[in-house]
Amino acid sequence: MVKRTSKNLNTRTSASAQADAYQGQAGENAAPRRSGGAARVIAVPLSQVRPDPAQARVVLPPDLYQDFHFPAEGRGKLDCYQVAGILLESSAHDAGMQRQVNGLVELGDSIVAHGQIEPATGYRLITAGGDEVIRLLVGERRFWALALLAVRLELTAEPTLDLLLKDGYNLGEQLAENLQRDDLSAVDLAKGIAALLLAELGQEPNAPRPDYLDYLRQVLTIRKLPAGSWEAVQRQIPRSRQHLSRILNILRLPDELLYLASIHKLPEKTLRAVLEADPPRWDDLIRAALIENFTAAEVAEAVSYERAPVKTQKTHSGVLTVHQKAASRVLSLVKLTHQNEFGHNYLEVAGLISAGLADSADVTRVGERLMALGEAVLQTAERRHR
Repeated sequence: MVKRTSKNLNTRTSASAQADAYQGQAGENAAPRRSGGAARVIAVPLSQVRPDPAQARVVLPPDLYQDFHFPAEGRGKLDCYQVAGILLESSAHDAGMQRQVNGLVELGDSIVAHGQIEPATGYRLITAGGDEVIRLLVGERRFWALALLAVRLELTAEPTLDLLLKDGYNLGEQLAENLQRDDLSAVDLAKGIAALLLAELGQEPNAPRPDYLDYLRQVLTIRKLPAGSWEAVQRQIPRSRQHLSRILNILRLPDELLYLASIHKLPEKTLRAVLEADPPRWDDLIRAALIENFTAAEVAEAVSYERAPVKTQKTHSGVLTVHQKAASRVLSLVKLTHQNEFGHNYLEVAGLISAGLADSADVTRVGERLMALGEAVLQTAERRHR
């Protein structure tokens, strides 16, 4: 869960040459400009631009996505600068989010240094409240890069996004731009495949919807697609039908795990291995891949181990027992101790455990339980060798 915060852009606490450079640039770009002769590029203040909630590429975590695009009744609607402040604060606690935010920060700095080389694209939209805004088709990363820039540098003038106006919504153009990127995650690729297939079925969303991922998951329930549907997808994503189908299956993961897998860019093979496990284990396996660097082969091995010898220990509801969860986590720990970087440095691990516990009694309890578990494992090993 990300933390809600706010940022006052009207107060500037420190001067910055970089901020001054952008302030001047923003003033110069405030008027409509032309690019390439006929196409009209205008500079639009960020407050008059809305990113498309249906973008395949992930920028915002699920709860922040909902608060920004579809705030619940009784919760104040966040503007892009408040969201940018939350992203900066929250990214300090997650490596994947930190990499993503750093990339946006670098993009913002590049815009300051060199200007916005390529315009975003969008179309005019009248909101339910009667306001006119620009809905982005392409350029969400540039949008958030400028919002982060404003928060970081405490700009007094609102940033503007160079934007080429289109006649209206164009899903094909939007997906083509996103799917051509080299850094697209397996999750975002799965979302793009689903959107293309649903478009072939004439099921494009007519308006932004808070359940967009559930909308995409509809395609998983379709037993037989009309002739030519997969061929249409393959024209944009040149892979075999079987491969596209396997990627699409990633959408079975719940929203939060899809977000984590996307920003950390977990490989497709790893996610497919996770999906071979029972759903209650998906969270643990995704986090093992993130925190303990489990490869696809190691995830598959963990799933195979759990499915074979301890299958009968499951409860009637199919939920893993506490003993199974403990065994899985101990096996994960042992895998870490086999890595060369570990170097049998148990004292360092013990020191870190101690630092994370409230008092010495807690440290003692942990030590005692680990010793008891170790003795039980050795007894089991002796019985197997008799």
